Amino acid sequence: MNRSQTPRLLAAVVVSFAIVVTGCAKRPQDIPPAEVSEARFRNLSCDELFQQESTIKARRLDVERQQTVTRMLNLLFPITMLADLANEEQVAEAKGEHAVVKRKIDERC
Repeated sequence: MNRSQTPRLLAAVVVSFAIVVTGCAKRPQDIPPAEVSEARFRNLSCDELFQQESTIKARRLDVERQQTVTRMLNLLFPITMLADLANEEQVAEAKGEHAVVKRKIDERC
């Protein structure tokens, strides 16, 4: 490699690093919960709320695990950044549902 290629290579490395750092999927803990209506949980009994909480928690853990895998893939294969936003929405939705059902349990059970 000659000296005229060094600035180009350095620029390419810096741009690639910037794309990876700014464009990769968010960590699950950095995704805020979505606003979720309490209406679907309003008339549930305590037993039903506890069942819902268990189901939602399992789904939340699953989508957070998927988000972590997506984030790792983004770092290893930057081209995968093009298809990862839908999972962030699922994480936010699961977090919002979990917060609502936990609040209902705290209020009534």
